[in-house]
Amino acid sequence: MSPRPFRLIHCDLHRKNMIIRGHQTVFLDWELALYGDPICDVATHLHKMSYLPEEQQRFLTAWTAAEPEAATGDWEHNLRIYLVHEQIKSAVLDTVRYAKVIAEGSRTPENEQILVTSLTKKLQDAAPLWNLDAPLDAPQIEAALRDE
Repeated sequence: MSPRPFRLIHCDLHRKNMIIRGHQTVFLDWELALYGDPICDVATHLHKMSYLPEEQQRFLTAWTAAEPEAATGDWEHNLRIYLVHEQIKSAVLDTVRYAKVIAEGSRTPENEQILVTSLTKKLQDAAPLWNLDAPLDAPQIEAALRDE
């Protein structure tokens, strides 16, 4: 990782934590904030926003223009590392969350299938990062979530 000045970072920047009025943005929900690498905040934001490629590029162009002191060293390489971390973290945390939700039995079968589909995609995306050769499929994942 390239060294860069640490600063206060939000660690949970996404649509539901922003109020945009005109040309001003107010950020909400600061309980996860910490002192750290601003590239980590960028990666968290990109992961949670699921931008299209051209939207992501526009964001990064605007961010590097607004934060040139943070976009130092090999920041793009560091961003890729943080994005992999976010991808793995999301797959692990959502596996636990979704298993609990399904065990509660509080969702309709259709809503449960939405969770299974979502988690299947997250785990399939993370599989190469874990060097898994066997493909993961929805029935496998659903059986694991239901502890069958």
